[in-house]
Amino acid sequence: MWILGSEAIRKISGEEPIQIEPGEYEVILEPYAVSELLSFLGYLGFHALAVQEGRSFLSNRFGEKMVDEKVTILR
Repeated sequence: MWILGSEAIRKISGEEPIQIEPGEYEVILEPYAVSELLSFLGYLGFHALAVQEGRSFLSNRFGEKMVDEKVTILR
């Protein structure tokens, strides 16, 4: 975790934070964030057993659009 913290500090060092209005903003996630997000989704229900048992967020949603077409998840 120390490496992640030092990386974040390097990216913002010397810059003052600014106020922004609440709203929707386009973002690009770091590989670490994508990995954490997909791991969490996998834990919650990206596996067949959870779908079969009806405890996955994917249960009963097959064929339904769930995310924007700009989002692509590849293995």
